Amino acid sequence: MTRMTFEHELSILHKDVLKMGTALEKTIDCLLEGLIQKNAELLKQVVQRDDIIDRLEAEIEKECITLILQQQPVASDLRNVTSVLKMITDIERIADHCTDIAEYLMKILQHHERYTFVIEPIVTMAEQAKKMISQTIDAYVKLDDKMAVEIAKSDDIVDKYFYDITNQLQQKMKQDSGFIQEGIYFLYIIKYLERMADHTTNICEWIVYRVTGKRKQYN
Repeated sequence: MTRMTFEHELSILHKDVLKMGTALEKTIDCLLEGLIQKNAELLKQVVQRDDIIDRLEAEIEKECITLILQQQPVASDLRNVTSVLKMITDIERIADHCTDIAEYLMKILQHHERYTFVIEPIVTMAEQAKKMISQTIDAYVKLDDKMAVEIAKSDDIVDKYFYDITNQLQQKMKQDSGFIQEGIYFLYIIKYLERMADHTTNICEWIVYRVTGKRKQYN
């Protein structure tokens, strides 16, 4: 494989990663709408879309392995490919958590026509997680390591929502025993949102590594 061919294949690889990131953003949009509108059909679409992300991950992983075997890259080229392998794993896990959240929301909606918990803080938390993901995709495209660091640090915002909402849910479960099951489901939901932000932070760390060659954790 010539250098020109390698760079061409690398360009295709990064376009496919961007395609995977865009597919994830659409999934999160669908999840947010399903949450806000209490729409089971939208939530089912979130679950169905997981196959799209899984397929893209498998394709990109195959492309990375092919590049490594055929070109045997070193230094920055190897960082380029290995960082992609790590990032797509985190993207796939975020999509899995979207599915988990959708499934718990559908369980709630099976028994309730409306939520018995004020969901605005959860919506805000989800929007913050989505903002992190969208900005991370932008940082990946721009190869902006400084932007990636700032995004990673904003994980603290999601963590604060998690602790605040956990306390609110616990208080409501103490006051209303009929809310306990729904409250448990919402606890799972906010935990998955918190994990989505953690995986986004991981992606930011791999962007920094790709640009600088330095691996640092921000979680």
